[in-house]
Amino acid sequence: MTSRKLLLTLVVLLLAVVVVARTSADRIKQPLPSTVQNLADAKVIEIKDSTGQVLLRGTFVKTTESKDESEFTAPLDGAGTDAAGKAEIEIETKNAVTKQELEVSATKLPSAASLKLFLDGSELMTFTTNKAGKADIKLSSDYRPKS
Repeated sequence: MTSRKLLLTLVVLLLAVVVVARTSADRIKQPLPSTVQNLADAKVIEIKDSTGQVLLRGTFVKTTESKDESEFTAPLDGAGTDAAGKAEIEIETKNAVTKQELEVSATKLPSAASLKLFLDGSELMTFTTNKAGKADIKLSSDYRPKS
């Protein structure tokens, strides 16, 4: 194999690895909106399309509680669709500082669609699914953008 063919083969392989890594690492990370005071009070989470139609909905249930940590989960179901997902809330207190996180993972949503995330009827954010119709979101009160 000539060095030119070898170089071309390596470039193609590298591009394939980058594409796979990019599509699997499309996690949306943002600060938890300041309008959200206490995630422990959250009941219902929804993902809606631009017309307001609910694509996924779930109800939170407490799954773990200790002195310093509480966790809640909500399976996300789509009425009459194949869309599915899961939402998790984690609340942790250390040294009198409380950290709150909301994580949402969803699949089989419309491809590259602009959708909205709602918590108890209040809009938290707008996001875009990837080409495969997946979304992976993390909202945190302890969010720090990478420099």
